[in-house]
Amino acid sequence: MKLKRFFPIVLLFLVFLTGCLNYEQVSVIKTDNTGEMFIHYWSKLKTPYDTLLINQIGFYNSDSIKSQFDSSFIEIKNVEVYNDFTDSTIHGKIEFSYTDINRLNELMLFKGTEITIKEGGDGLKTFSQFLPSLITGFGLNTKELNIQLVYYLPGQVINHNADDLSRNKLTWNFNANNISSGYLLNATFRPYKLKETPSWILYLTLGVLVIVFAFLFKKRKS
Repeated sequence: MKLKRFFPIVLLFLVFLTGCLNYEQVSVIKTDNTGEMFIHYWSKLKTPYDTLLINQIGFYNSDSIKSQFDSSFIEIKNVEVYNDFTDSTIHGKIEFSYTDINRLNELMLFKGTEITIKEGGDGLKTFSQFLPSLITGFGLNTKELNIQLVYYLPGQVINHNADDLSRNKLTWNFNANNISSGYLLNATFRPYKLKETPSWILYLTLGVLVIVFAFLFKKRKS
């Protein structure tokens, strides 16, 4: 089975197999629509046999993950798959940069999500992303699917529908219940001019992914 072609089916099968799926995505967007993204997802293994099945479908396979992001506008910086035996979980993570956030829709992972940044009036820009209903029905409860999306926008946020806003950091949290009919993320912001970009933004861009990786490596070694 090729992960690129059958990703939605693989995702559904994974939730049924392991009983849960946790997905975290952090993206730092720059003023020219380039940026970096870090994705971390993990599942709890019920039995040792689950590991064999998961390896066969490729969702937790380094080569399969790389193929998912194989594109001319993507530069993969790190891919890792590992087991955490302290809590019987298997993890996958990838860090990459992109040359245009509007092209992320070309990747199978983001197909149908319509991630865009568009020019608006009064010098404003609008960020939006549609989170489709990945799983509805099938007897799933709200604890079996957890998604967190974090975006650092390159400007002053004017309005948004995120669950949390901290400076230019927007956080959305979802589970199998509150995305049963899909959800549209949106935020309007006033872009920073290059010479006006606060220094803390530059440090944040460099530091946010470092902190995430440090936490994961520490957890893995413990």
